[in-house]
Amino acid sequence: MLEGEKLCLLPAQGSGTQWYKNVLHNPSIRIDARGVGAGFRAVPVTDANAVKSVIEKFREKYGAKDVKKSTLTDTTLIIRCPHCMAGIEFRPMIAYKDGRFVCRDCAHTLFPGVPEYKCTCRPCLRLSRKPLLTDHGSHLLTQ
Repeated sequence: MLEGEKLCLLPAQGSGTQWYKNVLHNPSIRIDARGVGAGFRAVPVTDANAVKSVIEKFREKYGAKDVKKSTLTDTTLIIRCPHCMAGIEFRPMIAYKDGRFVCRDCAHTLFPGVPEYKCTCRPCLRLSRKPLLTDHGSHLLTQ
């Protein structure tokens, strides 16, 4: 569910849900929907007030009977830019209705559902032009 700049995911079976446990060990996630997908960096949020707010929004959108209190967890996820920092955390990306996620600082863009989309923000362009060493380290290659 979109909440401002965030894509919020709520583990229906609580913190025991397998995908949530996986996120705790590796924050790189892939979300696939309607035949398309994209990779994201997920950040568990454990602040009780923030979680309560997300739960209530899920209940408003999907109905209280479908979001049962007994299955709720104390966490939610935020999609963040892999290039920009906000304090000591990666900056949350802004979610748009057309499905894009955009960083307000560097314009890094994720466009789930468009597999051929390539971000053209400065950090991504720099990375795409960065020289790489071969396995033997004797030749430089450019991506």
